[in-house]
Amino acid sequence: MQRRQTARELEEERIREERRRRFEKNVRKHAIIREINQSYQRENGHTRRELMLIAGACALILSACAFFIWQESGLSRTARRVNALQTQYAELLSENNALSGEIGKNINVEKIYRYAVDELKMSYPDKAHIMTFNHLSKNNVRQEEEIPLPVTN
Repeated sequence: MQRRQTARELEEERIREERRRRFEKNVRKHAIIREINQSYQRENGHTRRELMLIAGACALILSACAFFIWQESGLSRTARRVNALQTQYAELLSENNALSGEIGKNINVEKIYRYAVDELKMSYPDKAHIMTFNHLSKNNVRQEEEIPLPVTN
């Protein structure tokens, strides 16, 4: 004797059947995707993931090359500027040496002496006005105490 199924049992069986069909459909779908990927890999030799990795590596290398070219152009601009400044420095140094020589030729020591003695009333000091100091340092002299006044006899 065949037992009659209740509505609840029928609904549960329908749900189980629907789940089984969905599961089988997903299994077939994944099998098809796997087969497509395998045939694509057989034909082209690379998977999509590998192609994306290769494309990323190419983009990285291209970016590095562009950065290198940009840095090289900046370096060459700086080198040209340094060369221009070195040339300008050499020209100014040459001009300075020429002017220093010209100034040295135009100095009249006799005229300076006459001006100092006649106009400014300068004279050489007497031996009594000359004071010498002993110090250990050869580079400079520091005044650490008051200079003594000359002793008059």
